[in-house]
Order: sequence, then C-alpha cells, then structure tokens
Amino acid sequence: MRKYLLQVLIISIFSLVLFACPFAYAQSHKLADEYWNKAIDLKKQGKYLEAAKMYEKCVEAEKASPVPRMEKLADALNDAGYCYYLVGQYDKALKNFKEALAIDKRLGREAGIARKLNNIGNVYHSWGQYDKAIKNFKEALATFKKLGQESSVPTVLSNIGNVYNSWGQYDKALKHFEEALVIDKR
Repeated sequence: MRKYLLQVLIISIFSLVLFACPFAYAQSHKLADEYWNKAIDLKKQGKYLEAAKMYEKCVEAEKASPVPRMEKLADALNDAGYCYYLVGQYDKALKNFKEALAIDKRLGREAGIARKLNNIGNVYHSWGQYDKAIKNFKEALATFKKLGQESSVPTVLSNIGNVYNSWGQYDKALKHFEEALVIDKR
C-alpha cells in the first residue's frame, strides 16, 4: 500500500510540474512582453528614464521565467542601456550594455556583439576614455565588416572619427569621416 501511495504521489507531482511549468513560462513571458511594449511607447514619447526602468522590469520578468528567452533578455538590457545613455546615466548604461554583451557572446550573436561594443564605445567616449572607446569601436567595426553588414560600418567609422576629433587628432578624425562618407554613398 505504501509503495502504491508513493507512486501516486510521484505521478501527481510530475503531472503538476508538467502542466504548471508551461503556464509559468507563458505568464512570465507575457508580463515581459507587456513591459517591453510599454517601454517602447515611453521611448517614443521621449520619456527615456521611464522607458529604461520599464525595460528593466522586462528584464526582471524574463529572468523570473523558468526558461528565459535569452535573445529577448539581451535586447531588453541593451535598450535599457541605450535609454540610460540618452539621459546621461552612463554607469547604468554601461552595466546594461555589458550584461547584454555577455549574453550575446554566450549565444554567438555576432551582430548583437558588434552593436553592444559600439554602444559601450559611446559610453567610454562620453566619459572621455578615448582609448577604451576606440578599442570597442574597432572591435565592432571588424565584426560588422566580417559579417558583411556594410550599413553599420559608416556609423562606427563616424563614432571613431568623433573620438579622434574629441581627442584633438584631427587627421585621424577626418580620415574616418571620409571613409564613412564613401561607404555611405555606395
């Protein structure tokens, strides 16, 4: 009798897990999607700080899922970082960009890696850490070129030019701006 009750208990627990987990996934994903959509609306309205916080709620909801959608998580972190960047909260921007970068590296999302490196470069440029900015921009540039994403190359070249301009290295700045212009005209 005891063995029978143990089997019934095991089957009951297994059934509960089997049917409850998909519901938990769906609920946390639905909540994350709601936060994502609210963040997009706030960003469109120019309410960047509120949007950043909403993206972070999306991140929390996604992380709470038994099976988080890692691509969505990386994108929400990146978008939160971008909104923080726009309002000058560079430390929060960098934290989000780096976490998103780590996820993209684990997933092998090379284009995502390049975008995060570009964003990290912008933070370092804003802080006046030009050597770190150039390092990140050059990694992003190499990745975009390797992937054949020519449409992203002029932006990164211009970012490098902006750093050299801020650094007072005008010849290098001009070289990168001209290269960006040539590629952009293609």
